[in-house]
Amino acid sequence: MEPLALRLKEQGHEVTFLTSEEIFWQKLKFGETHNLISVNSVKSNRSFYLVNSLYQVIIVFKFKLAIRNIHDQFDHLIIGNDGALQRSVIDVFRKHNKKTSMMLDGIITDSSYTLREIFKMESDKAKMLFRFFKMRLKKGLFKLFSRTALNTYLPSEVGWSCVDNIFVIGEYSKRVIERRCCKKTNVFGFGLPRFVKKVVKESQCVKNSIVFFTSAFKWHAKKELHELQVKDIELLITINNNLDESLRKAIIIKVHPRESLDDYMHLLKNENVRLDSQTAPVMFFHESNKLFSNISTCILEGTTYGVNVISMMNHFDYEKYQKSFISSSAIVKTFSDEDVLDILLNGEQGVEEMCYFINTEGGLSDVLGVIS
Repeated sequence: MEPLALRLKEQGHEVTFLTSEEIFWQKLKFGETHNLISVNSVKSNRSFYLVNSLYQVIIVFKFKLAIRNIHDQFDHLIIGNDGALQRSVIDVFRKHNKKTSMMLDGIITDSSYTLREIFKMESDKAKMLFRFFKMRLKKGLFKLFSRTALNTYLPSEVGWSCVDNIFVIGEYSKRVIERRCCKKTNVFGFGLPRFVKKVVKESQCVKNSIVFFTSAFKWHAKKELHELQVKDIELLITINNNLDESLRKAIIIKVHPRESLDDYMHLLKNENVRLDSQTAPVMFFHESNKLFSNISTCILEGTTYGVNVISMMNHFDYEKYQKSFISSSAIVKTFSDEDVLDILLNGEQGVEEMCYFINTEGGLSDVLGVIS
């Protein structure tokens, strides 16, 4: 939001950020010149995603009371998601006929399968059929309740809220959102403001260094995926440690800002591993020549900077992500120990253009044109 906020202020608009740090337990950094509204009256004893369902309902109810008159001060709401709390704010603005825009900073994918596709698969068809009907039921409930007053108290999926505009990262995500959003919602694939500053990969990158970007699985109450991620990191470290000393790489674990370093401290028993939670991700795009992760969108960003990106699927169920951006041929996947070893030993692979997913050309100006 920062690049967009600065440009809006240059145009004479007053910009205010609404922060809910006390609910999400996430430290956020705002520019010193921005106005801030903090919902201090609503607090949680840990991240909103990690408390039980009843407590979540109570938090949402209190939050709705706290922001019920927030529309009085503003003409336009620009929000970054439509989870329970975000939908609460959206509903207030829509109820009073105020403009609403959503900026989805991530890759929105359609991971559903048709029955025909499932029966063509070689994997466990019973498991895939269960997943198929579960997804259909889930999406049906999303659609049913997303247009009702109960929508803030029930689970949902990103992009279902009725807003005036939705800005997504590129054409692929645009097509997915258009299939689920309100008919009156305008969907734009302009790219996102944070891509306005594109760093060119420099030739003096540290060739002996690789980085693994973690995802905030545990913060989102996805403990099982967090454990699989840790297994992949441990595998990467083990294979690297088994190389001849002259071939070993320094491994940097770039810990997601929503995560705790404590969950990765045990990895430091390896002398060639270090943890990092402070360095901006973009710095690694021109300081490291290989970038590992599982399904982080940092993988996708890396391709726009010409970095070799690898998605580790060694412990993940790849069939769940076959229709996501991970499937692109620009992203190397590893499924076995041998795949990881080959990546560590061999040089750089070619990186093809990813405009199918990301549009960085004039994105900020286009967004401003619609909003202002």
